[in-house]
Amino acid sequence: VSEAIAGAQGLLATYLQSDDRARRGFGRDLGAFVARLHASGVWVPDLKESNVLVLRDGARLRFVLVDLDRARVPRGGLARRRRIANLVQLDRSLGAYADRRERLAFLVAYRRALPGVPEPLGPLARTIERARRSKDVSVARRRRRARIKPEDRLPISALVICGNEAHRIRDCLESVRWCEEIVVVDSYSTDGTWDIVQEYTTNVWRRPWNGHVEQKQYALDHSHHPWVLNVDADECVSPGLREEIEEILAHDGRGYDGFLVPRVVFYLGQWWWRGGWYPDRRLRLFRKERAVWGGEDPHEKVLLRGRVGAVREPLLHYTYDDIGDHVRTINRFTTTSSNRGARAKPATWPKLLLRPLGRFVRFYLWSSGFRLGKPGLFVAISAAVYVHLK
Repeated sequence: VSEAIAGAQGLLATYLQSDDRARRGFGRDLGAFVARLHASGVWVPDLKESNVLVLRDGARLRFVLVDLDRARVPRGGLARRRRIANLVQLDRSLGAYADRRERLAFLVAYRRALPGVPEPLGPLARTIERARRSKDVSVARRRRRARIKPEDRLPISALVICGNEAHRIRDCLESVRWCEEIVVVDSYSTDGTWDIVQEYTTNVWRRPWNGHVEQKQYALDHSHHPWVLNVDADECVSPGLREEIEEILAHDGRGYDGFLVPRVVFYLGQWWWRGGWYPDRRLRLFRKERAVWGGEDPHEKVLLRGRVGAVREPLLHYTYDDIGDHVRTINRFTTTSSNRGARAKPATWPKLLLRPLGRFVRFYLWSSGFRLGKPGLFVAISAAVYVHLK
């Protein structure tokens, strides 16, 4: 055992260092390991990433359980509720980083390797999802009861760039008021945004609009705290996300240098938990010293040197006021993309035809946009049109 532990690596670290294809293999190997554990009648009350190490054996992975002092072999066999509890613990450990295909690969492998009559995949997945959500609610309650004080965590700077956002900038700034510093870069708004911003912070700057990358880099250069939270003017930090960020800051990132944050869109009178827009994870929380802004307008991104984790709670994204605003945004973004000039890739016929079709299928079928009725169809069509025009 000591030799195995000496040559092993942490479960989460191994997963994060793998590419997309290797991660599906990781999920299959992990699912088979847990199935063998349960088939042997072994139950670990706290089966999570810190209690499992990984050894590479050629192309396959071997898993080593290190929490042996708490392992149990219940009389009469391992009850289903205990098996589900272990699956939920692993899902909460890795589910924030794994996509749908990787989680499915894990469950399929677990179900196949478990002896006896296999449980149908659909009911098993739904049971795990319900149990995970219940666990998330109970953990959130405990966090609220034990609210972390500002002096017990690292300070953080919130970055916001804006231009003529008077109708929604107040909600955005209210949601980050708990941050030690708010840095706002305004591109000479003419609708009263400048006056509203000055009610919340003195770290406000005016400069001409030079694109998302330059504006956000300018805001980053004028921040002063070790951790940075980037929030757009049409976004708000949810109470649950604030609690999760404060817990991360209380432990200096838990070994990570940045975190992917999911976003949920409010549009046409409803929250879009399906239909292609969710989870849309973006790197929004990161260490200042390890980050610079890069990418190309209008899709800028943080270039981070270090490990990236993920949070569960979402940013609330009020992306479009109405359909007219949606169409105007498509026009603006496609125009910005076309201005790349020599850097732009040529628009071949396969791209013009197949990529919009692929976007429609992803939004309407794969992400269950059809369940949203006419709004789901409209958003899937508009997404396809956006790709074609770009």
